[in-house]
Amino acid sequence: MMDWRIPHEFDLPVGTTLPQLAGAEINPMQLDPPGPVGEAYMFGTEAIEFIMGPVGSAKTTCSIFKILVSSLRMPVCKDGIIRSRGCVVHANLRALYRTAVPSLQQFFKPGTPGVEYAGGQDRPLQITLRFQTPNGRKLQIIIDGFGITKDTMEELLRGYQCNFGWCIEADQLDAEVPPFIYSRVAQGRYPGKGMLEDPEADVPGTVWGDLNAPLITNYIYTDFVEAPRPGYKLHLQPGGLEDNAENRKFVSKESYQKLAATLPPDKKRRMVDSKFGIEGDGAIVYPEYDQRIHCSSEVLKPLDLPLLIGSDAGGSPALVIGQFTPKGQMRWLDELVSKPGTGPGRFAEYLVDLLQSKYRGLPVAHAWGDPSAFHGADRQHGELSFMEILGKAISVNFLPTVTNDPSARQESVSWFLRRGVDEQGFPYFQHCKSMKVVQGGFLGGFKIVKNIHDSSDRVAFVKNSFSHVHEGGQYLCYGVRGHAGVINDAARAGRPGNVVPISTGRGPVKDFNLNDR
Repeated sequence: MMDWRIPHEFDLPVGTTLPQLAGAEINPMQLDPPGPVGEAYMFGTEAIEFIMGPVGSAKTTCSIFKILVSSLRMPVCKDGIIRSRGCVVHANLRALYRTAVPSLQQFFKPGTPGVEYAGGQDRPLQITLRFQTPNGRKLQIIIDGFGITKDTMEELLRGYQCNFGWCIEADQLDAEVPPFIYSRVAQGRYPGKGMLEDPEADVPGTVWGDLNAPLITNYIYTDFVEAPRPGYKLHLQPGGLEDNAENRKFVSKESYQKLAATLPPDKKRRMVDSKFGIEGDGAIVYPEYDQRIHCSSEVLKPLDLPLLIGSDAGGSPALVIGQFTPKGQMRWLDELVSKPGTGPGRFAEYLVDLLQSKYRGLPVAHAWGDPSAFHGADRQHGELSFMEILGKAISVNFLPTVTNDPSARQESVSWFLRRGVDEQGFPYFQHCKSMKVVQGGFLGGFKIVKNIHDSSDRVAFVKNSFSHVHEGGQYLCYGVRGHAGVINDAARAGRPGNVVPISTGRGPVKDFNLNDR
């Protein structure tokens, strides 16, 4: 076990004058935040708090200033000194020296009075910072650096007492590293109750981290977005090409445009657009999806309108419950996702429970499903198909869509997404923020790939945990729009309805009159 005591803790060379925090370039009270997201992250107090953004969005700068903000919240010790201690971690120690140390040295310059760096390549890093606060108190911050993995975290941090933890490139860490670091800060054991001026004072503890957008299969998505753990918060900065992008003072939109032109689409999506990437080969099904527009900021409450259902069958059945308004707005209210091996009877029970618990009093007007799920039953022995079992459970006849062609189904949803918002600013398509699997599919989990053995332009959806519920949503939209609507709008290729296609032709004028010539 390592010895974490600090010998001669606040001894300085004779004649040394501490830099005052109020007048230094590292003063958090004078920082011009890169934007509202960066500012919210910097002053946040959640247990585990990460920021995700494009390259050059000042994420690291915010994390460094968060060290000072966190330390200034610490209670005062009996001798008038404010003491704070924390760790900065990376999955690789050498990468920590390559990334974190140069950034820290930009703000806490080596050789400055009160600033000490110890350690080196392959040796433990320790930084000691000593300042004077605007109120004249002495502030001491100890920062320990670690290269840490799931296998080494207990060995390195057992017995370690600190107040904060900073995770560099947090997506590269194992999912269990941040909560283990939090176990070192949660009980406020540093500097010790006996040293505090008020032994009952609250000692804050928090873990934070910064990252570029990872793949959607990374724990960042599952633990912060899909099923957020208690105390977890993810701050999402806008993409670099957005009008509200952060850190515009130092990074221009033109620089992002040049970067975007040189990167492959998947890298551009993650490093410039700050969106989760897709796993393996394939393309995102809905590039039209804009989370700011199409994902509700609050939980969508059902309107006083009938419900609509679109369902996919198979080994992991799933469905979407929605509503279609008289103004032409498609609202996806809920998702029902099952585990592999769920049969039609059990899935029907789940659906009945969902409708009775959340949508009592609202009738189901229409329900659609995969055409193939209406077949395969042994009629001679009285068996029912998947969709018949589902329909009988809720007393609604499920209807098969005209086709289950992937391109037609994709277009049925894309049409709503492309419409954007109406004159009042209401989206023509929106899903509830609680639909985490649907959201994950829109963000990159639902993929479409071309069949490499097929020379045609036909495509197929990758079967994964996101695909089943999205296919259910496609059947819903296809059912609402109808086969003719999907085909006609696709043929118009986005042209307004009053534009006459070339193929229409003029034809003869039937009311021709010679006297008008």
